[in-house]
This record gives sequence, structure tokens and C-alpha cells, in this order.
Amino acid sequence: MNVQFLKLSMDHQARASIDCLRLYLANLPSSIPLAEPTTSQYSFDAFAILPDEIKDFSEAGKGLEAVVDVLERYIEQLASSANPEVVLLTKWLEVLITTAENTFKSANIPVCH
Repeated sequence: MNVQFLKLSMDHQARASIDCLRLYLANLPSSIPLAEPTTSQYSFDAFAILPDEIKDFSEAGKGLEAVVDVLERYIEQLASSANPEVVLLTKWLEVLITTAENTFKSANIPVCH
């Protein structure tokens, strides 16, 4: 496979997923309590939580939304150098998007793709 093509396709796919996740997290159902960034249970600045540990969102707000900026930054860096570790970060995107979609479904809010 052509490495240049891999870099382009990963960038495009990651961009679409990042945009989707940003939209979902900024619009979580009002039934999810809003938390201040300083008191958020989520600590995504150092990826202290494994993606498989996230089953649902127990709070919403800037602390949770910060994961999008962190993922965006590192996916861009890793994808631009064709670093295989970008796969781990895309796993984060997949898990967080699925969790957000399940959160909407649990609140009886339809999710369109």
C-alpha cells in the first residue's frame, strides 16, 4: 500500500470522526449532569482512562469535550508521519462515538449518520 495514500485516508477519516465526536459531546442529552472542568471525573489530558473503560457518560461539559482537542492534536501529528500508533487513537474515537450514540439512544434521542 502506498504510504502517501494511507496518510490521506487516515486524515480524512479521522477528521470526519473528530467532527462527529465534537458535535455529539457538545450536545449530550440534558439528562447527563453538567460538570465543571476542574471537577470532571474525566482526565483525558494524559489518556489516564483506557477506551474500553468508558461504557457511558455520567457527566457532560468542557472536561469531557476536551478529549476531542487532545485526540485531534495527536491524530494529526501521528497521521502526518504515518505513525502506526494513530490506530490506537482512532480506537478512542470509535469507542467515544459509540458511547455518545448509545447515550443518545438511552435518552430516546435519535442519532442520524
